Amino acid sequence: MVAPAFAVPEVELHDRVQQLRACGIDISAAPPVFADEEAKGAHLIAALCADDDADLLCVRGGYGTSDLLPRIPYERLRHRKRVIGYSDISALHSALWTRCGFVGISAAMPGSAAWGDVHSEAMQILLGIMHGTRREGGMAVTALGDYSAREIEGTLFGGCFSVLTNLLATPYLPRSLSGYILFFEDINESVWKLLRYLNQWQFSGMLEGVQAIVLGRFDQLEGDLVHLHRQWQARVACPVYTTGDFGHSVPTSPLPIGGRGVIRRGKLVWTLAN
Repeated sequence: MVAPAFAVPEVELHDRVQQLRACGIDISAAPPVFADEEAKGAHLIAALCADDDADLLCVRGGYGTSDLLPRIPYERLRHRKRVIGYSDISALHSALWTRCGFVGISAAMPGSAAWGDVHSEAMQILLGIMHGTRREGGMAVTALGDYSAREIEGTLFGGCFSVLTNLLATPYLPRSLSGYILFFEDINESVWKLLRYLNQWQFSGMLEGVQAIVLGRFDQLEGDLVHLHRQWQARVACPVYTTGDFGHSVPTSPLPIGGRGVIRRGKLVWTLAN
């Protein structure tokens, strides 16, 4: 477990750590508690550089992950690491995919509101990924337009929309997303801010060649969700879909950054490419 964003006191994580251990997951390292940036960075780098194949399960999101991106010695990362998390962790997913080709998993974290019943479908998929027994998944999607006859395929990339917007024109976001299927969600944003972010993606050319966009939940949204969806459909050239299966709270079905996605017959199906 690592805490590149906000930390969580270990006493608050105790029950969920025990849940994971009861499910056969070996939690071999405890996160730092309320660590400063230097300590957080050292802990994250040590985990990324470790000579093992352990997943890096992030404790929760919040703020601070992007501050650590310039500290990471990407050229020294010899062992492929799989980071699990969402929200502010989207910055780390993006950097590791862009700089190293490391596939990440956008999914619930034990210190987050998205952590649900371990017997739920979303949590069973995540546990299967962590055990190495699950390499595929999917979710129902609804088209904001007449795309029913189309089958769309591409590399999956996405996460928290505001966090990823702040990485535009940096070395930590792919230079081109042509051929990708993008997925976005967010929390505590207004319709107007989200549309301003969308303008930035369009004006920068980052949506050129994108195969499709899947919009998850925008939890605690200020404004009209229907208007937001209509504006996305009107402003972008590619097909746009919506789903309630991922966001900042329950349910948050896992999605792989760098996985392979196919949209057909009202469903997004993904596979782990590596």
